[in-house]
Amino acid sequence: MIIDIVLAIISIILCKANELIKYQLSGVIGVISVCYFKDFMGSIAFVALVNIAARLCLQRTFQQAKHIIVLMLFAGFVWEFLMPFIRTTTTDLLDIVAYVLGGLSYCLLIKIITRTKCRDILTE
Repeated sequence: MIIDIVLAIISIILCKANELIKYQLSGVIGVISVCYFKDFMGSIAFVALVNIAARLCLQRTFQQAKHIIVLMLFAGFVWEFLMPFIRTTTTDLLDIVAYVLGGLSYCLLIKIITRTKCRDILTE
């Protein structure tokens, strides 16, 4: 759970740092910084926070890449297709790509940090 807390905090810090510099960047890096970086890093934080809650409530975590992909596709559907009914936002399918890539990056980071494979089942 400590790893998830650390990943969530680092992701949030990087999102805040990006807010300070994103309009100073140009080209492809500028577009990514303005449009997709928060979605990508926020997805890492989101999966980490979901895993903290899952561990506390269910004594399980999402480790399998395909479960994380489904989680992020569901979250992307809610944020991109249902939120416009609640407040003024625009739907961007590339945001969903950023969500999924962030979720997969979470899985990769866990693999690197713990030196284990992203599991094929929900861990107990």
